[in-house]
Amino acid sequence: MIDFITRTIEQLGYVGVALLMFIETLIPPIPSELIMPLVGVAAARGEMSLAGATFAAILGATAGATMWYAAARAFGPDRLRRLAERHGRFFGLAAKVVDKPAAWFARYGGWTIFIARIVPGMRVHISIPAGLAGMPLGRFLAFTFAGFAVWYGLLGIVGYTLGLNVELIVKLIASAAPWLWASVALLIGWRLLAARRARVAF
Repeated sequence: MIDFITRTIEQLGYVGVALLMFIETLIPPIPSELIMPLVGVAAARGEMSLAGATFAAILGATAGATMWYAAARAFGPDRLRRLAERHGRFFGLAAKVVDKPAAWFARYGGWTIFIARIVPGMRVHISIPAGLAGMPLGRFLAFTFAGFAVWYGLLGIVGYTLGLNVELIVKLIASAAPWLWASVALLIGWRLLAARRARVAF
């Protein structure tokens, strides 16, 4: 999966970033928590602008989210629930998802859209109750864009920082490896000793 994401970014650039995020938001097979740090690493290498790549990611994800919003408004709760029961496995959509975020949305309104954009699972399907409730499109897009901007921006910065310091990180891991292995060995030895004492006591 990492190779696929990396090749898509290298070959298609900003379009590839937007496409990956569109797919992730429409049918979530690839988490943004994996895509955006790799985008940040590519930006650190000078392959693209971090700001431009983040903007492309936001546009792609917003397009995917808007399709769920439009589907909810077009189908309505009953038809959408039947669609989820029959074909939801192909879209990662369970019938309960149609109703599950509705309570949050009814209580907090547009801010639910903003918060859910950084929560795995809800990130995709929160568009459905927004569409079912007839939330104005402009308000939906504003909260969606803002939520994605915060989350993808943070993930991109993490990847960018890692990309700039990748050699340092490798050196730190290499220097810490003996201590990590020693800690693991001590932990295993302690667990074996504890298990042996427990059997003797029994």
